[in-house]
Amino acid sequence: MLKVEPVAASRSEQAALTRRTRLVGNAPDYPGRVVMAREQWRLLKPSKWLKTLRGKLADSCSGLERCMYCEDSRADEIEHRRPKKLYPDDAFSWANWLYACGECNGVHVKGDRFAVIIQNRCVEVSRSDGGPVAPPQAGLDALLDLRGEDPMDFIWLNLESGYFTPDCDDRQSERYLRAEWTITHLCLNSRSRLIRARRNAYVMFSTLLRDYVEQRSAVTDAQVAQRKRTEISRVLKEASHRTVWEEMKRQRAMHQELQALFAAAPETLDW
Repeated sequence: MLKVEPVAASRSEQAALTRRTRLVGNAPDYPGRVVMAREQWRLLKPSKWLKTLRGKLADSCSGLERCMYCEDSRADEIEHRRPKKLYPDDAFSWANWLYACGECNGVHVKGDRFAVIIQNRCVEVSRSDGGPVAPPQAGLDALLDLRGEDPMDFIWLNLESGYFTPDCDDRQSERYLRAEWTITHLCLNSRSRLIRARRNAYVMFSTLLRDYVEQRSAVTDAQVAQRKRTEISRVLKEASHRTVWEEMKRQRAMHQELQALFAAAPETLDW
C-alpha cells in the first residue's frame, strides 16, 4: 500500500459534504446519528458531484485505478476508512474516503470492522448487527490512514516472499500493533493470489529494469532512447502492485543486482 493524495474537494463539493455532516450532527443522540448517516449516504448516491469525487479518488489510485488496499483489483467503491456505522460524524468527511475494490471493501475483508489501540493493546470496536448502538471506545486508530500517513513508514515488503511485515521489532509498540492490524485486517498476507501477484510483479519489474539498462547503453539514437524510456516508465507507472516497485527502490542497497541497475540508470528512481 502507498500513501494517497487525492485532489482537494472543490468549494461546492466540500460545502455539500459539510451540509450532510451537519444533518448527521443534528440528530439527538448517537443512535440517531448512525441512522441519519446511513440515510444521507443512501440519498447521496445518485448525485452528480459524487461522481466527480469518485473520479478524484480514482485518479489518485496507483496503476490503472487499482484498489488502494490490495493494489490488485480495480477500485470501484468509495470506502470509509472509519466505518460510517461506527463513526457517523465522519461519513461525509472527504479525508475519510478511499477507493477500494468490492472484495477489500466487503464483509470478508475490511467491511465495518475496526479497532483502536488502548494502552498498547489492539481493541476491536466493531458492532454486530442487532448489538447495542453505542459509541466505540476512544483510542488511536489501528488501521493506518492512507490519506494522512505513509504505509511504508510502518510496513515492509519481503520482495522474494511477497509477504508484508511490520517494519518494527517492538511488538508492544503502537507502530507494530497498527502495522500488524492493517496487514491482518486487510488480508494482505492471507490471500494467496496477492502474494503470488507481488512476487510476479517483482520478477516483471526487475526484468523491465534490466532490459532498460541494457538498451540504455546499446541504443545510440536519441529519439529511440527517449521512446524506450517513455514506454518503460509508463508501463511501470500503470502496473498493478506499485508498492513492489517502491520497495525495490527503497531496498536497493540490500540487493546487489538492484543496486547496480539503479546506479546504472538513476533516472529510474523518479519513475
